[in-house]
Amino acid sequence: MSTLRRSSSSYGGFADGIVLRGMPLLTLYPGNVYWVDSGGGGGSKGTFAHPVATIVEGLALCTASNGDIIVAKPGHAETITTTLSMNKIGVAIVGLGSGSLMPTFTGTGATDDLDVAADNMAFVNLQFKHTTAAATAMINIGAEWCTISGCRFEQSLYSEECIVVEYDKDDLTIADCEFVVTANGPNGCINIEKSTTASPARIKILRNHFDGMNATNSWDTGVIETDGIATNMLIKDNIFQYMIASKGGVELTAASTGIMADNLFGGGTLGQMIDPGALMCFNNRESDAVDQSGMIFPATTAS
Repeated sequence: MSTLRRSSSSYGGFADGIVLRGMPLLTLYPGNVYWVDSGGGGGSKGTFAHPVATIVEGLALCTASNGDIIVAKPGHAETITTTLSMNKIGVAIVGLGSGSLMPTFTGTGATDDLDVAADNMAFVNLQFKHTTAAATAMINIGAEWCTISGCRFEQSLYSEECIVVEYDKDDLTIADCEFVVTANGPNGCINIEKSTTASPARIKILRNHFDGMNATNSWDTGVIETDGIATNMLIKDNIFQYMIASKGGVELTAASTGIMADNLFGGGTLGQMIDPGALMCFNNRESDAVDQSGMIFPATTAS
């Protein structure tokens, strides 16, 4: 059998401390484990000793709706030339390692890199880059109940967006991620598509760090932006570092709703870093200069 059962201490305790949506990873994904390692010699079983070489091969071993986990070993690397379909319901893909050993997906095609086509998938501790051509998205969200946690995204001339959310996909969570501009060129970072017939609901964007590099190279159209309407959003505890003068960290359409709270914005233009649409705002702060405290924005207090 090509699976491995595990307890919290098995195989280095890879799942210890991983929490998604407030629950331990192994509670949400209690199924079988399959291993992936591009440098491990390859195999067909997906076991720790005989890992498969790619995430797609790992997905082929998983059973839909079983809560299976694919574990990418430290140093795992894949080059993506055409879109990879993430199409197994209820699978978590978890990377091991940090820094240069974080499992990395490098896109090279003028298309989406990953297309999330099945509900209840999770992506944890993975790094995404795009080095040639212009990626329309590193991850396209085409399903519901997706979780992206603890991942790192690098953007430059070749990556138009990091994450694109299709207009009718609900219950996305993006938490504890790092978004870094490494060279001039990216359009935006998280984009919610436009539709006249549907609106995504309950998108949560929590505790992320958005680093625009500087006021010249940062995102051209905004960091979190809605081309259409998003309802019942929660944007909380994020840090936005550097924005271009004409666009801010959050650029939402007027009809978008929800709550925006406890976010910090620095390095942009006061009064232009936040366009919250119709979200209710609590203790969001902007600063445009060093050695000064941030000011609350919107400045008008509810009465």
